[in-house]
Amino acid sequence: MVYFKIKSTIMTLAVGGLLALTGPANSATMSCTTSGPGNSAATLSLTDALDAACFNGNDTNDIGSTFSIFGLTNWILADKNDDVSSGDQSITFNSGVVNGSTSGAWGLTSLASASSVIINLKAGNGWASFLVDTTSGAWTSSKDLSHASIYYQPLTPVPLPAAGWLLLAGLGGLAAVRRRKKA
Repeated sequence: MVYFKIKSTIMTLAVGGLLALTGPANSATMSCTTSGPGNSAATLSLTDALDAACFNGNDTNDIGSTFSIFGLTNWILADKNDDVSSGDQSITFNSGVVNGSTSGAWGLTSLASASSVIINLKAGNGWASFLVDTTSGAWTSSKDLSHASIYYQPLTPVPLPAAGWLLLAGLGGLAAVRRRKKA
């Protein structure tokens, strides 16, 4: 009985530790307000977002290799809703973002090629960036939307360390020795 209780406690701690490290994404409605002279500020919101940040200016002019959003740089433009030639089209809007409107639904194609994805909404004198991990939701703006764009961080292959190859070679050697002993 004591053995079972210790084993159960160890398993609970292991699973809890794993969940704490990976942590589930908590998507929610995120909002922020841009600043600007006179009546140029805009409040922008996006459902199913992980985080939000507001900036002054224009995202397609501001975002470059050194511009940091959510602690990351080197964002790649995937799509801009009012210019089909913008971006590499690896992720595109498949519904919902209409310039000149103040709300609507949004939808994206697959996020499989990206490690991080942001949707930027430009209205008034600034723009809001929303970190997303899902392919659909809704948006609102207190000003008419100028445009929306998608930026992403590409997946980077994770190399198997040399120790992994050594482990595989060792396991193969053990299997060969075991097979030789049986013969």
